[in-house]
Amino acid sequence: MASRKLKTAGQVNKELMVEAAIKAVKERGLSENAAAVEFGVCRMTMRRRIENPNPEPHGGKTKFPQWAEDILASFLLNCSGMGVPLNRYHCVQLFSELATEIGE
Repeated sequence: MASRKLKTAGQVNKELMVEAAIKAVKERGLSENAAAVEFGVCRMTMRRRIENPNPEPHGGKTKFPQWAEDILASFLLNCSGMGVPLNRYHCVQLFSELATEIGE
């Protein structure tokens, strides 16, 4: 899943340069080293992107399925929007009940 966080101009520029370098390697037959130098990108980053164009996010698996996380996030945001104070105890209780219901 793509990140929801907005990217800076520098990050977008870096990604575009990596994509342009990959395109040069695939379409123009440029070597990876030459493309990395020409476009000013890291050779290993470009190589990894060529080998795996859609990398999976790092980290452990979530405890709840995506639909349950979406429900929890929506509920917590709605409570916050209405000014309902929630503390750690409330959240733990809510998560425990949901885990019991879905059998986690």
